[in-house]
Amino acid sequence: MVARMANPIRPGDLTGRDFRHAFRGFYPEEVTAFLGEVAARLAELEEHNAELEARLSATGRRDLEAEFEAVARDVGQILQTAREAAEGIRERAAAEAARWRSEALAAAETLSREAQADAENLRGDSWTTSEALLKQVLAEAENLRRTSDREALATLGEAERD
Repeated sequence: MVARMANPIRPGDLTGRDFRHAFRGFYPEEVTAFLGEVAARLAELEEHNAELEARLSATGRRDLEAEFEAVARDVGQILQTAREAAEGIRERAAAEAARWRSEALAAAETLSREAQADAENLRGDSWTTSEALLKQVLAEAENLRRTSDREALATLGEAERD
């Protein structure tokens, strides 16, 4: 309830009030008119206040504790829903992360097998190529030896003729 002043001013206190006249003071008619406006506004406010007090009494002055409990229950339900939603999001994220990890491991395994196969193919190709080159070198060396033998024999033959 609103605390009341010890000696409240009533609208009648304003309209019936007389003030002494002073030289160079206010116009008494204007002061009286203004006090009448203030008194009317004060009466309206008192009436509005009385209406509000009546409405407050009519609602039975609801038990604020019950209201707070209802709000607390609602907030609790909202928080529980938020927790459940967060848990669902966490579970979906964990499942997705596990799926991505297994896909990445499978891709890495595939790449590793392909790299191993490529390395074995390259090793085989290099072995084949090196054998072919070795045969060519040996053939060329044999050709050079034969050519050298012929040239040596020719040189010896010429030397003996001379």
